[in-house]
Amino acid sequence: MAPALQPADSPWVMVSLTNVAGTWTYDTAGACQMTVALAKGIGPSTWWLDPAAGKPRADATSVSAILLERSCASGASPDG
Repeated sequence: MAPALQPADSPWVMVSLTNVAGTWTYDTAGACQMTVALAKGIGPSTWWLDPAAGKPRADATSVSAILLERSCASGASPDG
């Protein structure tokens, strides 16, 4: 039996089962750290609404945001 997860553990878990003679049994398990698959040339970032722009209207089709790239961009803008 796999050990119980602790509160600080990842909420995502991989469980492997094995079918032996028609019976599924526990094989192994471990925590998974989920990540978003990004297209080539796009790196992870954090963003939030631009407080200087005010709240977007309910019918808005765009928003003003501030973007913080998490990887080194050598001072280049995240435009594009």
